[in-house]
Amino acid sequence: SALAMILATGFSLNSLTARAWSPTVQIGLESNDNITKSIQEEKSDFALNASLDFSTLHIINRDWQLSYGGSVQTSAWQEYSGLNLTEIGAHSTLRRKFGLGPYAPRLEMRAEVSHQLSKVEEWSGNWVRVGATFHQRFSPQWQASLNGVHEQLFAKRDVYSTTSTTTTATIDFDLTEEWRISVSTGYSDGDHLAWCRNSWSSFVGTVQWLDGIFGGDWFPYQSKGHTVAGAINLSRAIGPNSTITLSYDISETRSSKNHVYQNQIIRLQLIHAF
Repeated sequence: SALAMILATGFSLNSLTARAWSPTVQIGLESNDNITKSIQEEKSDFALNASLDFSTLHIINRDWQLSYGGSVQTSAWQEYSGLNLTEIGAHSTLRRKFGLGPYAPRLEMRAEVSHQLSKVEEWSGNWVRVGATFHQRFSPQWQASLNGVHEQLFAKRDVYSTTSTTTTATIDFDLTEEWRISVSTGYSDGDHLAWCRNSWSSFVGTVQWLDGIFGGDWFPYQSKGHTVAGAINLSRAIGPNSTITLSYDISETRSSKNHVYQNQIIRLQLIHAF
């Protein structure tokens, strides 16, 4: 598989000169207006997020680079702690530069495996993600990227086991040396996880497994669907190794049952590379 090939390549390059391990810390706040991902009785909540990523870079030759490392990320929701998730994983990225200079296009191929820990034990499981990103800089101010990711979660309960493929296009514009604005749009197709209630007309009289996250007769529910999303980010460099970013994301999901789920998320993130 692509995952096995990339990871195996990384561990076979012991003879190459590598840079030291480079950790990156990210701390963020998130406000989500529809964490139940529901078509009615949407619930909102606020979360604290944190992540640590560390990797090392191997220079293969003028055109190829390889990096690999590990990461841990976690979330803490203020009202619905059953949504708290923690991931611990390993990743590897193979990079190819086509030509010389800052305007040469670049291709990154990334593979990742991680274990998810959840307060709801049945939501725990293993993630597998494989993706690629194509980068192109057009001028000192403008650059763009196209990213595709296929991911699958193997959870302990089938309702949480999801598979999806997402494609995202992003344009970055550097206003100044410190300020950057980014606009992105994305399309995702696959499994959609939402929470519904037994008292809703579509589910009256049915027996459902309750995970207790939202209390009462709320239960997790999975359906096939596609999502269209957009985002705008404003970033400010606050030093040679730190950036703060304010983001606004909006998305709409349409399921196979003709349900429409809408979502708005506001994020504030601080990223520091050591």
